[in-house]
Amino acid sequence: MLSSNEIYTKECAELLNHKSMNIEDAVHDLISVFENNYEIKYSKKASKKQAPPGKGKRIMFEGIEDEDGDTAALHGDDRKGKDKEDEFKEKCKEMVAYFSHQLLDSLQKATRLSLDSLKKRIYVSNKTTFRRPTFSTHPSKSEENVSFLKAEVHLAIPNAVMVPSLDDMQQAINRMIQLILDVSRGVAQWGQKHLLKSSLKTGVGKSAKKEEKRAEDGMKRKLRNFYSGVAESEDVSKLVVLLSSSMNSIREIASEALQDFQKYKVLWTEDRDAKIQQFLASCPSLTEIREEILHYAMLEQEMEDLKPTLLLGPIELHTRPLKTALSVEAKAWKLLLCRYLNEEYKKKMTDMTSFITTYLKKLSRPLNDLDDVRLAMEALSIIRDNKIEMDMTLGPIEEAYAILNTFEIEVTKEEAEGVDTLRYSFNKLQAKAIRIQDELTRVQPKFKSNLLESVAVFQEDVSNFETSYETEGPMVPNIPPQEASNRLQIFQSNFDELWRKFITYSSGEQLFGLPVTDYEVLHKVRKELAFLQKLYGLYDTVINSINGYYEILWTDVDIEKINAELLDFQNRCDHSMNCNLS
Repeated sequence: MLSSNEIYTKECAELLNHKSMNIEDAVHDLISVFENNYEIKYSKKASKKQAPPGKGKRIMFEGIEDEDGDTAALHGDDRKGKDKEDEFKEKCKEMVAYFSHQLLDSLQKATRLSLDSLKKRIYVSNKTTFRRPTFSTHPSKSEENVSFLKAEVHLAIPNAVMVPSLDDMQQAINRMIQLILDVSRGVAQWGQKHLLKSSLKTGVGKSAKKEEKRAEDGMKRKLRNFYSGVAESEDVSKLVVLLSSSMNSIREIASEALQDFQKYKVLWTEDRDAKIQQFLASCPSLTEIREEILHYAMLEQEMEDLKPTLLLGPIELHTRPLKTALSVEAKAWKLLLCRYLNEEYKKKMTDMTSFITTYLKKLSRPLNDLDDVRLAMEALSIIRDNKIEMDMTLGPIEEAYAILNTFEIEVTKEEAEGVDTLRYSFNKLQAKAIRIQDELTRVQPKFKSNLLESVAVFQEDVSNFETSYETEGPMVPNIPPQEASNRLQIFQSNFDELWRKFITYSSGEQLFGLPVTDYEVLHKVRKELAFLQKLYGLYDTVINSINGYYEILWTDVDIEKINAELLDFQNRCDHSMNCNLS
């Protein structure tokens, strides 16, 4: 606005100065006409008073008194003509002054009207109104009155601010006032054309014209002008004072308008992560989470529904930048809540899917022996224990993903498919458990008889193992340590097989309601083997390390490292002995 007005006022100043010079020329031309008429009149009167040569001679011959009388009359007329000439010149100066004053009046009036027009644009009704863009072919009068100033509301945390500010607008208005007054500065007062012409030198070419133009502009700045006469005019001075503080009348309603946006400040002043973590720490229900997400979704929609334009007197305040910023903030709150919700229920869905997949696989194992029966019974027991919890978790998982879908939150394809098939997989697991339970009931007599036969054989195997362990085991006295270590590995392998069968047969006896057979020797040997594994494991490590020392070159020997290893071996040996004594 200012740049275009600077150009326009400069053009107006040049135009008015040119017209002023034309008027000055016209006034001088008019005076020249008057002067010519005056000279013609005066010359005619003078010629009438002077006698022609022949007639003069005749008067001379008639008498001296007549000649003296005519000479006296002629001198009287000369004095009267000179007075009239002075009066004529004074009248000409008055006429120039009159038209010059008329020009000053015109400049004052034009300046006053311009400032008054500016005042009317600024001092409109200060009532705050909202206006949506319309598309009518014939706009109404109110629509034709375009606002004088345009501004935007921006989010400058922690406040909503007007851009440009009222102070910036006042500076722009002050600059406009000065531009209007500067028009009269560009109009030179009359009677200075000879100064302007004397400062110009004729030249040829573009450079000469530019030089001439610069010289002319410089001289114009030095010439007397009408600026002081216009600026010091009473009406103009009053308008300048009034307009110089015009934005003060807008400050209150502008502050109220900006204050209306403070109700949304929670969106940009609160710490999102901390606030949402605090909310989730209270273990809210899905309904409460949904209401919280809906709150921010409604705020986001409210931002979209904000009026695009707010009229504050002469200012057309555009809210789009603030709407965009607030929408982004509200959406960020909503997305963060949804992300936490997604993470929580994604884990629950993943755990449930993994559980269903694992136990479907276990229940799919054929029932060929007691181990299969034991594994199937364990799986059925765990499924029964988790059935209620799974059933109560399944609904919230589906509801959580329904909330995410309602608010158009993107989830991965795998998640979407997983939640769609989760209930089907759960029902499939329940049906599979029922079928396995029925099958176990059907094959129970057969496996019971097999169990009794297997237990009898197992008792004999345990007895044989006990005898062999006592006579040929790693704890037989007077055998070399290396031999004892080798025997330990053999008997450990045999014992592991017996212990697996013990677990299977004990579970089978519990399954079929039979007395559980106790094997004290197995528990005793298990404890001994555990200690021997630690002892001979340490022994093998020490022997291997010492044998490795013989292969180290003297140049590579690290005494400190060897001492540290030996000290570690000693500490481990002492620890093993203390554990055994305890």
